[in-house]
Amino acid sequence: MNLVLALFNLLPGLPMDGGRALESLLGAVLRNPVLATRITAWAGRAIAVAVVAYPLLQIMRTGGAGSLSLLTLVWAMLIAGLLWQGATRALEGASMQARIRTLDAVGLAVPMRIVPPHAPLAQLGTDEELEQVLLLDRAAAAPDRIGRAYRIDLTAAGSVPPEHRAATPAHAVAGSVGDVAVLPAALQGDALIEAMLARPAPAYLVLAEDGTVRGVILSADVNALLRRR
Repeated sequence: MNLVLALFNLLPGLPMDGGRALESLLGAVLRNPVLATRITAWAGRAIAVAVVAYPLLQIMRTGGAGSLSLLTLVWAMLIAGLLWQGATRALEGASMQARIRTLDAVGLAVPMRIVPPHAPLAQLGTDEELEQVLLLDRAAAAPDRIGRAYRIDLTAAGSVPPEHRAATPAHAVAGSVGDVAVLPAALQGDALIEAMLARPAPAYLVLAEDGTVRGVILSADVNALLRRR
């Protein structure tokens, strides 16, 4: 039984070890790890189908199913289900990796106007312009953090009478986003995700080499992009 299991584990499809070896080999040959994962994952799905198809064909050939044949079929379906789930997870991981490779700090950065929390609401413009405002409280800076960010609540801002907007500080109608970290504008793909994981924060300022702010990346937006099917 151990020998049979060992040989089965060497089949060239994910999630078996043979599939992982083939995945590494194809990744080196094709120079495309994502494509290699997809090929071996689909091979794993084909093996899962074959695991169920074989006992079914045997039953059809014999013209009936005995207790042993039914037991074999049940076991085959359980094993095939596990293989299919493992191959599906590998495909989902490959899709995630493909999306990560397309990420670019500058492309993800949303242009925003960075202003201090005490800025008068009247100076920040119309509702459309308020959507592009990020309040940055640099007094809340900490190690690896340049401050705390706030976004203006348009409903709350709209309730402020025009004659009072000049005397109303923006933070009075704003909600907290969370701490803000910094990302270099040159980051892309895996390097970008690694930098975000190394310094997790709800928001990031994307800075060019000369210190110019290229925009703001919200972690929630990146998570939504990566989880997209």
